[in-house]
Amino acid sequence: MMDGHYASLAFICTKTDIISSSETINALELWDECSDLEKQIDQLTEENEPFQTELDTLNGQMKQLSKMKKQHQTRLLFIFFIERLNERKKKTFFFFLFF
Repeated sequence: MMDGHYASLAFICTKTDIISSSETINALELWDECSDLEKQIDQLTEENEPFQTELDTLNGQMKQLSKMKKQHQTRLLFIFFIERLNERKKKTFFFFLFF
């Protein structure tokens, strides 16, 4: 691996295979190349935590707003039908008055 021929490396996996990154790093002796990357991953994961928390909060609020929107739309539809029904009753009443 140290000769730079990474193109000749192949991983063959099945559904039951689990490749551990630490085992792979140890087996291929890639400690130096991967230690900086692992530190960066850990740092980025820590930096991401507040954003993930905020995203979870916003998703929860969005679900609540969506539910409220559906309830409001149902109410508006009900009001619309009641108004139409009342208009028909008025028209029918006036129709009978003139005949």
